[in-house]
Amino acid sequence: MPSMLLNPENHPYRSLISIFILVRIIYFTIALLTPSPAYDSSTNLILPQRDENGSVLWTLLAKLSERLTRWDAIYFVKIAERGYVNEQEWAFGWGFTRLMGVVGRGIIKISPAHIPSPYPFIFSGLLIANGSHLGSALVLYKLTEFVFPFARAPFPFVASLLHIISPAGLFLAAPYSESLFSLLTFTGYLIYASSSTARSFQRNLGIVAAGAVFSLSTLVRSNGVLNGLILLKSFIEEIWMMFQQIQRAEFIERVGRIISLGIAGLMVGAGLAIPQSIAWVEYCTIERETREWCTRIPPSIYLWVQERYWNVGFLRYWTISNIPLFLLAAPMLCILLKSGTAAVTVNIHEPPPVAAVASNGDKHPKPNPQTPTVLIKEFAIPQVALACLALVSYHVQIINRLSSGCVVWYWWLAQAITNEAQGSAPVGERKVGLWVVRWMVVYGLVQAVLFAGFLPPA
Repeated sequence: MPSMLLNPENHPYRSLISIFILVRIIYFTIALLTPSPAYDSSTNLILPQRDENGSVLWTLLAKLSERLTRWDAIYFVKIAERGYVNEQEWAFGWGFTRLMGVVGRGIIKISPAHIPSPYPFIFSGLLIANGSHLGSALVLYKLTEFVFPFARAPFPFVASLLHIISPAGLFLAAPYSESLFSLLTFTGYLIYASSSTARSFQRNLGIVAAGAVFSLSTLVRSNGVLNGLILLKSFIEEIWMMFQQIQRAEFIERVGRIISLGIAGLMVGAGLAIPQSIAWVEYCTIERETREWCTRIPPSIYLWVQERYWNVGFLRYWTISNIPLFLLAAPMLCILLKSGTAAVTVNIHEPPPVAAVASNGDKHPKPNPQTPTVLIKEFAIPQVALACLALVSYHVQIINRLSSGCVVWYWWLAQAITNEAQGSAPVGERKVGLWVVRWMVVYGLVQAVLFAGFLPPA
């Protein structure tokens, strides 16, 4: 039986699903065993008193829901239940809360018994988060296979496995938006990568479709707008190449590509602008005291509440008291920047920076028409931008969970692990992959206890 469930070479998807379930059992067990009451009682303020005479199943579900509704999850659940009421709530992803609300109301309708609110919306967030995390791991496997067509079988599996044990840990199992963001981002990358080998018309359609998915990811988390940098890079390159073309057919093809990239880029921007527009209509067009942000350029409620309520801004987090949080984020920042800059700076004509070893033993296979190096470079741009923004503007510790939506560092680490296993790792890089994985596992387990106990960092 174990060999049937864990057979990465012949049954990679079944193996990933089995490992995912095992990891979830471990995390949920930790959450249930974490001592109560929590350090912070905010969760208890939104939950009804638990029925001590309820069934064992309901008691476990209610207790697990309580342990997983911490920090930002409280906001997500309340917004999903009754919409945006307070100004500071607009800091939380509009797309994710709307989806949670729809699924939560669906649970209420199909449930044979009454479920006290807000439990349906907590269950909604848990279903979306866990389903999306599993889905994103499977999509990452497919994406890795496409980008590295010459890679040995374990390479895509290892990359997806790293996503399952991401240092984001319990945040990917709780009512948080990171799991759904990862699913949408990886899906957008897969569509974009697949379009690179298609014919002109299909390629343009693929670019627009990728832009639509990136737009959805931006509705879920605002940092999804960084995926637009991939489209912007291609847009600028196509304009430059258009003026180098002499043949009319190639010129027309370039124009079509530029138009599709422009449409896709506008769609990504719309994912950021739509929630801001809704808030602007609600707060800035009615007869009452106008909020300060209404007259700003741009009039963004998101930027305003992040600055006013969470003190987010350029170098605002750079204080002596936050040094421990920078140290906590340092390993992931180093991984993101090292893997990202390595991918961006590699020569385009060289073999892929993340080793893709052919099954015949050739370590330098000829790249396909859309060289994997180009795609890796493009996917590294949002990753490096995110790491830089986290370092200078964000609450830096959140990079440990935001990193779950980047792909290049998974490939970089999977390369290190597979190279070590094959004994081909450079002398200076031996055991790097092993130590990083150890850190990921230990951090994830410790963070699960802290999260379930409503203890920082978040």
